[in-house]
Amino acid sequence: YTFGVQAKDAAGNISSSGQTTATTTGGGGGGTGPTGVLLASYFETGLDGWLDGGSDCYRYSGSRSYEGSRSMRLRDNSGTASSMTTAQSYDLTGASTVDVEFYFYAYSMENGEDFWVQYKEDGGSWQTVATYASGTNFNNNTFYTATVTLADSDYNFNSGQFRFRCDASTNSDQVYIDQVTITANGGGTFRVGAPVVSGQTITALYQASFGDADLADADGDLELTASVAPNPARDFLDLQLSAPELVAGVDLVGATGQVLRALHEDEYSDRVDVSAVAPGLYFLVVRTTEGETRTLRFMKQ
Repeated sequence: YTFGVQAKDAAGNISSSGQTTATTTGGGGGGTGPTGVLLASYFETGLDGWLDGGSDCYRYSGSRSYEGSRSMRLRDNSGTASSMTTAQSYDLTGASTVDVEFYFYAYSMENGEDFWVQYKEDGGSWQTVATYASGTNFNNNTFYTATVTLADSDYNFNSGQFRFRCDASTNSDQVYIDQVTITANGGGTFRVGAPVVSGQTITALYQASFGDADLADADGDLELTASVAPNPARDFLDLQLSAPELVAGVDLVGATGQVLRALHEDEYSDRVDVSAVAPGLYFLVVRTTEGETRTLRFMKQ
């Protein structure tokens, strides 16, 4: 289980969330092996159980982070320097499967450039257990959630480490890793039916462009840019538009891409009321008269 705690003072100020994890033990008859969350990392207060590989790994602060404001940025293809590795090995003996769940955002990755999830057993070498390639598995400027499942039928579960490694070509090719959870599922000895196999899933959450385009495009035509403040927001959000006449509509969208509300013009031209939505991650999606979108990410306190 993962627990989060926030502090709130009399003036209404709310701190960022501090997280910790705990694992319950089996109640009998369940099986053998470790069960539960081995590591849950959000990177808001530090490296959260990971090692910085070197010059091409960096703890980043900004809008390319999925949760909160911090994430781990990997770039280039400089081997260990382009990687982040779990600071310790985890005893996986007896586990049936291990899930590595994470969120990511890619920036300026050319088609075919990729990053890897890797596993290393005790005394072994790094094995690539999942590959994510630009143009095939993901697109730039989009948040994704992904899960990699390692099964004991495919990997030797003893004392193992995990790492993320970028395999791009230059420093401008970047991937931002956030909210990583590694979970062991026990009971290998008592498993019934066909063996569990390794695999991976990936889901696009929402495309994101952060309003940093020029006011005019290459042909000199007017270009719409947008920004929001404050961020995080408590009750209201101010939406600044460089060219309101180019706006066809504005939608309030949840983290999974569900449109929660289509805003009327009088709502987004003044202050956007977000007091009724629950705390968490949201997007304002500005649709233009040219059929394009500007996606603005914000956190609701």
